Amino acid sequence: MLRSIPLLLGAAGLALASCGRGPVEPLAGCPALVPQICGEWSWLESRGGFTGGDVRTPDSVGYSQRLIFQPDSTFQRFRGDSLAASGRFTVTRQTTMFGPATVVDYLNAAGDRVGLPQRVSFAGRDTLLLDDLCTDCYGHRYARAH
Repeated sequence: MLRSIPLLLGAAGLALASCGRGPVEPLAGCPALVPQICGEWSWLESRGGFTGGDVRTPDSVGYSQRLIFQPDSTFQRFRGDSLAASGRFTVTRQTTMFGPATVVDYLNAAGDRVGLPQRVSFAGRDTLLLDDLCTDCYGHRYARAH
């Protein structure tokens, strides 16, 4: 019995430590397929390229990037402090080269595509993964800005 007390205390400690780490509450109006996409994201790295081994980070390229998804389906992409692209985004379920996937597509004010459509997934609640839908392209990892 005495041996199980430290185990029980450890389990209780883990349970209490995890309080407040539940899912991010989606903002009203965010896309139903991925409501957690709304908010501001800071670029961490991109991996891929022709050999698949190219790794790019803010330190290696000399600039930061931010991506902001608003509940009204608008987006802004910043490179450093400069606005690099903005417009509307759509989120749909599609059959892609990766198989069935949730896809985000970026459109400018004229309705033309801005950049590549990307497969959307998450690694936990605060890591956004965006994979370009093309051969020899990149997978991008972002952290939720707090």
